[in-house]
Amino acid sequence: MISKINEVLGLSKELERDYGVIYVKDWGTQIGDLDKFLSISEGNETIVYEGDGVEFPYRLSLIKEGHEIFILLGEESFREYKKATATTVTKERNDTL
Repeated sequence: MISKINEVLGLSKELERDYGVIYVKDWGTQIGDLDKFLSISEGNETIVYEGDGVEFPYRLSLIKEGHEIFILLGEESFREYKKATATTVTKERNDTL
């Protein structure tokens, strides 16, 4: 059992270091780093949920290979996200015109 626990801990540390993963559950994976989330989400449709959370009122979510990957953002981080994706959104809108 201890060897399995150590294996899980090692994988957990690797996921955090390489991808900014905070935790993995069977229903989804939370990322804690916006830049890493943007890298993971590249080429995938990202859904923005506005909630009533005080500290993290925004949730960005995508489905990749049948697994939900998400990040919770505060106001300032959400502004950073909008700036980082503004050129992509503008290009998509222009392509549909």
